[in-house]
Amino acid sequence: MRLAAVALAVLGLAAPGSTTCAGRVLPGLGRQAGVLEAVAFASPSEGWAVGDRPGGTVIERWDGKRWSVVASPEFRRVLLPGVAAAPGEAWAVGTSNGKPLTLHWTGGDWTIVPSPSPLGTPNNYLVTVARLSATDAWAVGAADDSGRERRAPLVEHWDGSVWTIVPGPAVTGPFSGLNGIAALAPNDIWVVGYTGNRTLVEHWDGSVWNRVPSPNSHAAYSALLGVGAVAANDIWAVGDQGGRPLVEHWNGKAWRLVPAAGLGRDRGMFWRVAASKSGVWAVGEHDRSVHDHRALVQRWDGRRWRVVRNPTTGTNSTLFGAASPSPGKLVAVGFRGARTLGLHCACRR
Repeated sequence: MRLAAVALAVLGLAAPGSTTCAGRVLPGLGRQAGVLEAVAFASPSEGWAVGDRPGGTVIERWDGKRWSVVASPEFRRVLLPGVAAAPGEAWAVGTSNGKPLTLHWTGGDWTIVPSPSPLGTPNNYLVTVARLSATDAWAVGAADDSGRERRAPLVEHWDGSVWTIVPGPAVTGPFSGLNGIAALAPNDIWVVGYTGNRTLVEHWDGSVWNRVPSPNSHAAYSALLGVGAVAANDIWAVGDQGGRPLVEHWNGKAWRLVPAAGLGRDRGMFWRVAASKSGVWAVGEHDRSVHDHRALVQRWDGRRWRVVRNPTTGTNSTLFGAASPSPGKLVAVGFRGARTLGLHCACRR
């Protein structure tokens, strides 16, 4: 009780009324061999889920009634972990054959748009993307030079014509990368990731990227994997802290640790967070043993994080992406065994 009261006072968040949330499997998102890694909605009747399979990408479209597979470019080696959607437009990002990959949709077929690679780094990848307008989109990831055992954050910007690399602040340590992005305005963008074995947070003010201090627990390592924004003074970031779910919150002045719902002696982590005025959700995995990984969904109720009851998804399932199509609802994607997985979660008072 005391911890919940302290968290509520520190975060300055109002607690909604009693709400019950539950999930169900979406058959339309479980038909493909492979993994769905990200999902985004332009509206309740327009959405995209993306991922990858052996020998190519997986892209599915939501038309307000059903999910359907759409044609997408084929690649020999590919990962597609990021997507952003707007009415009539969408971006998907990842990596193919060691190079950044950016795919664009404007109403016809998905097409490849050239994106730059840093010089001297043979393995470069984009993890996620955010779109502010047709002439303002951002994608982040890392540039990996395995030969010199170095990894550095990678930030790219779309100006309506080309993607260009945007320098970020210097980070200490040989291994750093970015995993999540939340864009509120052209001068208010957050990215999160890791540097060494500690969390990394950076903010774009419209001119330059600045590093912002972020807390770490006493775990041997901590990494932020996703970030979502409700407002300029209400940002959530999630990840992994020594095999336990990590949650941090920005209140407009500082980042603070927020306890996730406990998993007992089990381990787990959050891959993504979906944040809006209608609710904040975190998705990932609950690891009961080395061979028992189960999809995990938690929701912030205004005072604390609570586990959302979901159907059995087996002992080899994980959720990598999440987005809210409408107030009080969530679509989360990942894998179950060797096939794609989609969950729909809804809340009622």
